[in-house]
Amino acid sequence: MVNKKSRLLVLNYPFVLAFKKRGENKHSLIGGTIETGESPLIALFREVKEESGIKINEADIVCLGEDKMLKASVEHIRYYYQLVDIDRDFKLIETNKFESLEWVDFNVSKKTFKKLDQKMITTVFEKERVF
Repeated sequence: MVNKKSRLLVLNYPFVLAFKKRGENKHSLIGGTIETGESPLIALFREVKEESGIKINEADIVCLGEDKMLKASVEHIRYYYQLVDIDRDFKLIETNKFESLEWVDFNVSKKTFKKLDQKMITTVFEKERVF
């Protein structure tokens, strides 16, 4: 089985814009599952609009690449993109899944993110030499 997702990084060191999962001390990046027949980019555009109410296009993002891991016989593939201009009017749309959409201090809350997301955020901050 393969689990594919597209993720949007909205960063302002040391902060990450993330959803706080309802009833849990866990955070999730904007983005979600790639549906059958969708490219990672089209899935990203759809998920960003569904979850945060903003519309983005290719000019708004930088492709950061993909990462993979195998966990319990499931291959997890994540496609990562970074938003270039973070001055947007983000909204919490999926209130059934998330309590809030908030700027999270990554230095304090790193472990509340999934492992692949932690790895990519760390890589971006290190590349920008701000971590």
